[in-house]
Amino acid sequence: MLKEMVQREGHQVRAVTNGNEALHAIAQPPPDLIITDILMPEKDGIELINYPTASGGVSR
Repeated sequence: MLKEMVQREGHQVRAVTNGNEALHAIAQPPPDLIITDILMPEKDGIELINYPTASGGVSR
């Protein structure tokens, strides 16, 4: 539902099903915005949002 709403507004969406897939999805090119769930399989949302800045990939 959220994916369709964002796409309807003209934005590109990369949807994934777990934290590890999300890390691969944000590797190249880095997104302008990350919308995440806190509770996800494999890596949680907190780990996900901390990863890009810790690795020097995305600024807050």
